[in-house]
Amino acid sequence: MDAKMVGSRIRDIRQQRGLTQAELAQQVNMSLKHISAIECGIRLPSLDTLIAIANELRIDTNTLLQDSLTVSAQIESSALWEQIASL
Repeated sequence: MDAKMVGSRIRDIRQQRGLTQAELAQQVNMSLKHISAIECGIRLPSLDTLIAIANELRIDTNTLLQDSLTVSAQIESSALWEQIASL
């Protein structure tokens, strides 16, 4: 997992939501220093932390991890189309 890419996405989405690092840290019950380290790519968030941040930012974890996942949106769309076609 690319810590810099994950952190960058968290930062970008947090800013789009109009939250400061301090606000996000408080909402997910973490220190400002920890959120800063994640956003700078110094630390990778644990699974629980990643989920808490994603929930607070109202974003799915796949978006935060998109460079690390091997399943593309095209494959997911294809599988969904197959399910719809079988109805």
